[in-house]
Amino acid sequence: MPRKLTALFQKFKEQLAPEVPAEVAACEFDCDRLDCSDQEWKTCANRLQKENAIKQNSQAGSHQHNS
Repeated sequence: MPRKLTALFQKFKEQLAPEVPAEVAACEFDCDRLDCSDQEWKTCANRLQKENAIKQNSQAGSHQHNS
């Protein structure tokens, strides 16, 4: 695919489905609750576990690309 077309497709894809920050991924995709207090959100084991897993995966991926 030509480079300009690839870049255009990437921009279009980002507009349709923006990347969800690791901090809220578990809330967006894996939780049935609609609203949490600040304290519940800060200490939520499910959210913290998912956030750490996403960060570890992204760090592992960046190490593979740098090697």
